[in-house]
Amino acid sequence: MVALASGVGPQPGFPNSLGATPLRGWRSWQAVGDEVDQAVMERAMGGLARLRPLGEGGALVSLAATAGYADAGLDGGYFDAGAGVGGSCHDAGGHMVVNETKFPSLANMTAAAHALNLTASWYLSADGCKGAAEKAAWPRGTFATDAADAAAFGFDGVKFDSESGGPVHNITQWAVSLNGTGRPLMIENCMEKHPTYLLTHPTQCPYNFYRSGPDNAPHFLSAFSKVHHYLADFLPKGGAGQAGAVPASRPGCFGYADMLSIGSPIAGTAVHAAAAAKGCADMSLDEERTLFGLWCAASSPLVLGFDVADDAVVARYWPIVANQRALAINAAWAGEAGRLLKEAPASDPAGLTHETVFDGTACELAHNGSGALKQNTFPAWVIYSKRLPRPAGAVAVIAIRLGAAAVAGSAPLELSLAELAQAAGMAVPPSTFDATDVWTGAVGAAVTAYEPWRPAVASRNSTFAVFAPSPAGRTAGDRPE
Repeated sequence: MVALASGVGPQPGFPNSLGATPLRGWRSWQAVGDEVDQAVMERAMGGLARLRPLGEGGALVSLAATAGYADAGLDGGYFDAGAGVGGSCHDAGGHMVVNETKFPSLANMTAAAHALNLTASWYLSADGCKGAAEKAAWPRGTFATDAADAAAFGFDGVKFDSESGGPVHNITQWAVSLNGTGRPLMIENCMEKHPTYLLTHPTQCPYNFYRSGPDNAPHFLSAFSKVHHYLADFLPKGGAGQAGAVPASRPGCFGYADMLSIGSPIAGTAVHAAAAAKGCADMSLDEERTLFGLWCAASSPLVLGFDVADDAVVARYWPIVANQRALAINAAWAGEAGRLLKEAPASDPAGLTHETVFDGTACELAHNGSGALKQNTFPAWVIYSKRLPRPAGAVAVIAIRLGAAAVAGSAPLELSLAELAQAAGMAVPPSTFDATDVWTGAVGAAVTAYEPWRPAVASRNSTFAVFAPSPAGRTAGDRPE
C-alpha cells in the first residue's frame, strides 16, 4: 500500500487531530432517503462489520476492518420536524427533538456502532429543520446545546448543512463548541457547498472536510461533474504546482464530492423508484468503477450508499471498493490531493454538449424534487493524476472517456513521457515509466520518449494505473524496434 508521507499532521486551521486521511464509511441518505430508522442503521452497521469470505483464497474480510469503511452515518430522517419551540426542531432547552418512534435511543444506536469497532456520525444541522422557524426560535443559534447533544448521544462526527433563512450558521462556533465537550468530532462543512474562500485563504478551515459542490446523484454524468465541475476547482490544474504553501484540499481539510453513488439507492426503496423514474439509477459496473477511481484520484472521502448488509451486493462491489491499490491512492499524501492533468480540447467533436446533469435533489424523493436539471458540457476525455509518496517519482493516473471512442478529428487520449514526469513532479524525466493497473495489478507496457501512454478506453469507462520510473537498466536510447 502507498503510505502517507512522513511529517503529515495538523495544518493551519485544523480543528482537531482527525481527518488526516479522507473519511471512509456509509450513510443512509443515498441508500434509503427518509426510510431510515434505528433498525435500518443497526442493520447497516452489522453489514459494515460482518466478516465475509471475499478475501484471497476465501479469507474472511469486512468492509470496516479490511477496507476502512468504519463510519456509519445517520444522514437525516431522525428529527421530529416542527415539534419544537415555534415549529423548530429544538425543545425549550435548545435540544434536538428526536422522533423516538423511529429512533428509540440514539445513544443505544451509537453504542451498537462502538461495540462493532465503528464510529457513528450525525447530520446535526439537518436541512429538514426549516430555517425560518429555527431562526425565529433561536436567533443566536444552538451551538452549545447541539454540541452537548452530539456528545450525549455518543456521536463521533457531525455534518452541518444550511436551510434558507435558517439559524446562525457559524461553523467556527460549532467547532469550538464541539471540541469544548472534550470529545473531538469529525466535522463536515456541508453549508457552503463550494467554499471558494479556501482558494485564497486555505487556512480558514475549522472543519475536517467540506462539500465542494451540490448533492450527488446516481447518474454517471452527474457524479462525474461533482469532481470535474466542482471539486477540481480546489485542485491544481495541469502539470504546474499549486500556488501557495497550503493546498485548498489537504489532510484535515479535504474536499468532498459527496457520497459515492455506486449501487444506490437500495432497490425496493421509494427513493430508488423515484430515481429510476427520472433516469438516474442503476449505473453499469464500468461506470461505477470509473467513478470510484475518480474519487480516489481526487482524495475525496469515500462514503458508500449501497446495501452493505446484503452479501450478494457486497460481493459485487468488493473488488472495487476494497481494492487496496485504489484505497492507498485515496489515502496517500505527497503534497497534493490530485489534479486535473489534461483534457480534450473544447472543440473536440467527441465532446458532449448541452447534456442534462441531475443534481442530487432532482433524483430524490418528491419533497426534495425542486432541484433544477443543469445543462453542461463535457470534454471527450479527461486525465486526472495524483502524486504518490513512494517510490520516488510515482504517480497515479486515471483516464476517463466521456464521449464516443472513435470520432474523426478527435484528439488522441495519450500522455507523453514528459507529461508523466511533470505529473509526478520530476524536473528531469526518467528514461521510462512502468505502468501497473490499479484494478488487476498487471504490469503494462513501458512509456518511453518514443512510446507515449495510449490507453484504449471505451465510452463511460476508464483506465486507472500507477506509473513509476523503471528500474535501472533501460536508457532513453533503447528505442523499441
